[in-house]
Amino acid sequence: MGLKDLSSSKHGLLCAALLGFGQLCMYTGYDSQSFIVESAMHSVSERDPGRMNAHSGYRGQAIMYCLFTISNFFAPWIMQKIGSRMTLVIGSLMFTLYFVSFFYLHFVPFYITSALMGVGFAMFYMGEGGYLTEHSTKRTIDRNSALSWAIGTVCMIIGGIVLLLTLKPAAAVVVAAAAADETNTTAATAPTTAAPVGGHGVTQDFSDKQIRIMYGAFAGIALISNVVFFFLPSKIDPRSLAATGNQEQSFLTQLKSTLFTLLNGYMLMLAPFFSLLGSQGSFWMSVFPTTLTFSSHLSHNIQLPAFYSISCGIGATLMGLAISCLSRKFDNFGQKPTMIIGCITHLIALVLVYLSTPAEANRGRSTDHSLPVSPNVPIALLIAFLLGCADSCFNTVRTVICALVLPQKRTEAFSISKFYQSLTGCILLFVANRMTIPVFTIVLACKCLIGAALYFVVVSRARTGDAEATRTTRTAAAARCTLPFLTRLGIRPADSTATAGTTA
Repeated sequence: MGLKDLSSSKHGLLCAALLGFGQLCMYTGYDSQSFIVESAMHSVSERDPGRMNAHSGYRGQAIMYCLFTISNFFAPWIMQKIGSRMTLVIGSLMFTLYFVSFFYLHFVPFYITSALMGVGFAMFYMGEGGYLTEHSTKRTIDRNSALSWAIGTVCMIIGGIVLLLTLKPAAAVVVAAAAADETNTTAATAPTTAAPVGGHGVTQDFSDKQIRIMYGAFAGIALISNVVFFFLPSKIDPRSLAATGNQEQSFLTQLKSTLFTLLNGYMLMLAPFFSLLGSQGSFWMSVFPTTLTFSSHLSHNIQLPAFYSISCGIGATLMGLAISCLSRKFDNFGQKPTMIIGCITHLIALVLVYLSTPAEANRGRSTDHSLPVSPNVPIALLIAFLLGCADSCFNTVRTVICALVLPQKRTEAFSISKFYQSLTGCILLFVANRMTIPVFTIVLACKCLIGAALYFVVVSRARTGDAEATRTTRTAAAARCTLPFLTRLGIRPADSTATAGTTA
């Protein structure tokens, strides 16, 4: 049986699954490397400050978010010209190029490809939202979005396995020993920073070889995503949310439409929620994982970043599958119920982070012993699991609300959601080395509560509008059906002329 023989619902499910698999391959490298890129670039900087700055990891990701923010304004126009499938292909190619740049460890190609990946992010997310709406109806968008996200988040499990194969404890011990014997060489200079801290063992030092092996593996997997996206089914479901799509527009017209949508009441009310996605994403992907490497309590667990990645992936995948299954049984489960679950798991994770993470551990080596809860591996992995669950909930909610709240401007809505996300993510990463962990947790908790409250208001208003539109449509349909019969009886309603004109 070919794709043409599949029912609309099954075809949409297949397309969502393939989209999720492509996302899995593309993000296997990016999500996992985000957990260690600051620490890895710190290691390169300690060996050779001329090649990399001390906080290049944070800065590179901040540059990426900056270009991501700007690119959101022209990504809708590009997708309009080349289609969602090719938009996905181009976006994924930017990721592959970023991974390849690590074969030459220097701040110039690192910053350039970080900027290009920012463009790739905007392209991918625009293509992802567009492709999902082209193959989903109002009834299946919750299920398809959650399924695609659940499959895609398996990338963190696979990426964690790659990290496990490259972050070997023995390597760190050898490096520390070499530091004691070769103090007069450049190679020995950096490993001395991997010496025991506070008696808790060595911290991870990333050699150039380790970095190239990791990113080489990530580049190879990303190439698969390029192929998968290129061969995605392109047939659009005639009953999909995209069936009432926007007409082709010029770049300036599309830009004006995006800017006007930016000022839409619904979009302004959803801005705190969209910005939460950016700050929350930067925190769990960059800031908190860095504390696992810099905290003296956990520094001897060389492979902890890998297990962190796997734990995040398990949380996100299980939550995505749960949302997809429950959306089949309960209408609108991907809206308010999913948002509530996301907020609860997110806030619990933040409380655990506040209680168990050294305040300065995101800036550098930390030996804080005054914490209410001593940092340990089980708590770190529980935090990772909860953050993965919350991220899956929030991203599913965002995809659904953007597709439903402004169906005629869904492309612009996706773009604006990413604009707020990337802008706040960029700001957070630029100031990451100036903020402490308690400040991070308080800010994120406040944004979560405010964003959720306004989201509930938007959903309630949108449902009220849908109900009124449905009643109006049914009334008009009834009038069109009864008008000929009433006319034969000599009864002509006052608005019959207008109704007849509309019918004609």
